[in-house]
Amino acid sequence: MVKLIIRFLVYFLIFVALSTFVHGVAGDVPGFALLAALLAVANLLIRPLLTVAALPFNLLTFGLASVFVNMLTLIIADAIVLSAGFAGFWTLALAALLVMAADGCIRAARHARMFRG
Repeated sequence: MVKLIIRFLVYFLIFVALSTFVHGVAGDVPGFALLAALLAVANLLIRPLLTVAALPFNLLTFGLASVFVNMLTLIIADAIVLSAGFAGFWTLALAALLVMAADGCIRAARHARMFRG
């Protein structure tokens, strides 16, 4: 439960920062909160299934398919939330890369804390 809350907060901050600095991200604070919540749940439930389905492509493209799996989960969450969204492929790709980087940082911090003590 704590992991889900941390992911929600990180995703929310990413979306607010993207809306401030990137032209193709539009929405309001409640919309970004709902988008972050749906993305956290989608990454918990849907993304593992998509990752397994994309494993052959991931091996062939040396991990590039992971970006498209992340983009697909963003598209699913974006289709549900109407008050926040991304305009264009490159905006969505940037958001997917930032979400992937944030997930990696969260996993690394959790891994370091687990082995530290």
